[in-house]
This record gives sequence, C-alpha cells and structure tokens, in this order.
Amino acid sequence: MFIHIIYTILLLLTPLISEPININAKLIPRIVLQSSIIGENQPINIAIVYKPNTLYKAIKLKKLIAKSLKGVDIKTTLLDVTKSNYSLDNIQALYLSDLDDKELEKIIDIAKKKRIITFSKNIEQFKKGAIFFIESKRKINIYLNSKFSDDLNIGFNPSLLKYVKNYNEQ
Repeated sequence: MFIHIIYTILLLLTPLISEPININAKLIPRIVLQSSIIGENQPINIAIVYKPNTLYKAIKLKKLIAKSLKGVDIKTTLLDVTKSNYSLDNIQALYLSDLDDKELEKIIDIAKKKRIITFSKNIEQFKKGAIFFIESKRKINIYLNSKFSDDLNIGFNPSLLKYVKNYNEQ
C-alpha cells in the first residue's frame, strides 16, 4: 500500500519537474528563428551547456529540442564545460544549465564574442549576462535582457518582441 502511494506521488510530480525543460525545448528554436543571426533555410545549431552531474537533463533537453519544430533543421550538441577543448563555432544559441559563476562568466564572454544567443536556466544567470530567460509558472514569461542583446547587435522580429518582457537592470 505504501509503495502505491509513493508511486502515485512520483507519477504526479514528474510532469511538474519536467515542465520547464519542455517549455524551453519548444521556445528556444522558435526564438532563434526570430533573430537576425539565422538566414533563410539555414539550420539552427543549439548547444546545451552542462556539467557531468546534469547530463541526464541535458540529454533530455537535446532530444526534445531536436524534435520541437517540424520542417526545420535543428542540430543540437552537448557541451561539457568541465572539458577545456570545446568549440562554439557555428552555434547560434546556448542553453546554460547548472553552472558555477566562473564557468558562467567564461561561457558568456565567449558567446558575446561570437554573437551567440544565450538562454539561462534561472534568473541569476539571466542577470549575469544571458540574453533570454523563460519563466514557467502559472503563466509563461519570456524575458529579454535588452542591454546584452544590444551589445551583441542581434535583432529580433517585432512579432516576437510583442510577447517578450524587456529587462534592463543598470
């Protein structure tokens, strides 16, 4: 009886835990398509930045992103920040999972130099330099860090900007 209760609780909690991953997987490619860095019929290259302890979530997100848009060529790669030999060539977007401050600062600096759109996992990463943060509570909110997007000179389609909340902390 006790095992059935535990199983039922876990079954009910699983969608709640995975909901932010699903929302990010659906919205990240759509946002990248609305940017000025993607050309016509060009594949979207998205890298998921992770640490070894978050590999499972990174793999799940990779699979979901790859299947999120029909008719659009989406290439996803996993990027382990603990290895120093990674490359961000031909990447248009980065999803930043659980990173410490030093790793986050390094990857954001590289992304800025290469004009890569960054998506943060949480509000702290967003405030430290990521361009987008997708908040999934009762309502889905997409935040754009206008200061960092202006620094990179990346434009976005006005139809996207209607749904985005601008954030510019001085």
